[in-house]
Parts: sequence; structure tokens; C-alpha cells
Amino acid sequence: MFVKRVVCRPAALLLSGNTPPKVIILPPSSAEISSLNTATLLCVASEGFPSDWSLSWKVDGSSRSQESSAGLLEKDALYSWSSSLTLSEQEWMKSVSVSCEATRSGQPAVNAQLRRDQCNTPPKVIILPPSSAEISSLNTATLLCVASEGFPSDWSLSWKVDGSSRSQESSAGLLEKDALYSWSSSLTLSEQEWMKSVSVSCNTPPKVIILPPSSAEISSLNTATLLCVASEGFPSDWSLSWKVDGSSRSQESSAGLLEKDALYSWSSSLTLSEQEWMKSVSVSCEATRSGQPAVTAQLRRDQCSE
Repeated sequence: MFVKRVVCRPAALLLSGNTPPKVIILPPSSAEISSLNTATLLCVASEGFPSDWSLSWKVDGSSRSQESSAGLLEKDALYSWSSSLTLSEQEWMKSVSVSCEATRSGQPAVNAQLRRDQCNTPPKVIILPPSSAEISSLNTATLLCVASEGFPSDWSLSWKVDGSSRSQESSAGLLEKDALYSWSSSLTLSEQEWMKSVSVSCNTPPKVIILPPSSAEISSLNTATLLCVASEGFPSDWSLSWKVDGSSRSQESSAGLLEKDALYSWSSSLTLSEQEWMKSVSVSCEATRSGQPAVTAQLRRDQCSE
């Protein structure tokens, strides 16, 4: 008896059609900016098909001519691409946003955008108290304010004693191993001033978050109210402002509210019509103070559950 063996061979896997790539922008390093006075951004597109997607750049909406790599075939039979853009330090610091676009004939473009203010990292701030040895032997009290893990390098430190400003220089930003910066400033008081003082503070950037509107409000009132909350900041003269899709919206923010930890909090609300909210892409809230980099929070509408 003969048994005929049937061998089933898998058909060759054919990739056809179009798979839009995922696109991200990697920001410039603070080390490059401080040492070379240039800012190089890297755009990476991955997991796309076929190989003829290409990348292009825009700075504040203006196109920049820059080559992108040919599609690189990856293990998963999809492709990746990359392109770099180098700006002068001055161009980078003046820019609002940089975008990278992946395009292919007959297909919708895929965009990534990097806002320069999103590359800002508020430092952590601590105050080291004076030593008892100094107070007893020199009749002075020296306090040290240390700010660390911040970016970019142009943060500065200032002092207040019982709410009154004290003029004192702070160090320039010191570049650390992790490409972030640190700063320091010292304040020396007489023993009498120190013993009479209640509190001494060094400026601290606030943390900023945006709370989205409630679905109940949208459905019942046809409005969408967002709340911006900034907390753990010092001194009290930070203020909040709003932008919808990059356009400023005039809205008041509360005065700084003194909390238990001698730091301040602020809040501001923004009410949009349901139509405005549904058409919007993103809403941002910015905490600003004269002489300090802004601290920004952004909320994308598509990240909010309906």
C-alpha cells in the first residue's frame, strides 16, 4: 500500500499597500548647545512600508532643506528612516517649535512636533542651613541654595528673608553628567538677622498640570472648562497663561496662595464652547516669572476620554 504524502508549503509573505511610519523628534543636548553653540535635532521614523517615505523639516512653519536617509530594512520587513537638523544656538533659542514630516506620494503626511518650551526641566531646589559652629564663632549665618537637574542653563536663583528680597548673585549653570544643569547661591546674614528671621526662601519653579473638562459639563452645558494648577513654587509672583492650538487666550490667574510648606500655588480656568473644544488639538498652560524660563503643561484633546 502506497501512501501519498502531501507537503504543504507556506506561500511567500508579500507585503503590499502602505504602513505609515511612527515619527519622533529627539531634542538637542545641552552639552552641545553650551560647548558648540549649535543645536542638533534628530528625526526618527520607524515601522513604515514601503521604503520610499521621506522626511522633511520645518522650523516655526518654515521649511528647512535637509536630506533624510534611505529606508533601512528592519527585521520585521518594515523600514526606518532618520534625518538630522542642526540650528545655531540663537536659532534654537528663538524658535517656538520644530516639526518633522514623513511623506509619501498619495499618502497623508505623518507629523511630529517638538516645542522648545517642552525641553525645559525645572530644577529641584533645596536650602542648606547655616552651621552652629559658624554662628557661634563668627556671629554670621550662611545659607546655601542649591538647584539641580534643570534645563536649560539660564535658570537663576534669588533670595527672600521673611518675604523681603535680598540681592545676591547665583552661579552660572554647571553642566552635569546627565546633560542637566545645577546652580548655587549663598546668603550670609548676621547672627542677629538670622535669629530674628522666620523664614528664608530661594526661588522654586512650580509644577504645572491641566485638569480636563468633564463629559457631564460638555453634554449638559455645551461648554468645556479646563483647570490649570501650579503648585510648590516660590516666590508668589508666578502667573499662568493659556494657549489653544498655539493661540493665546486672555484669562486671569489667581494670586499665589501660601501653603503650609512656605511655597505657593496658583490656579486658572479656561472655558471653551463645546465646538471649540472638539475642534482643538491641544491646550497648554504656562507658568511664567520675569527672568525665569517658563514651565509649561500641555493637554491633547485626543488623550482625553470622551
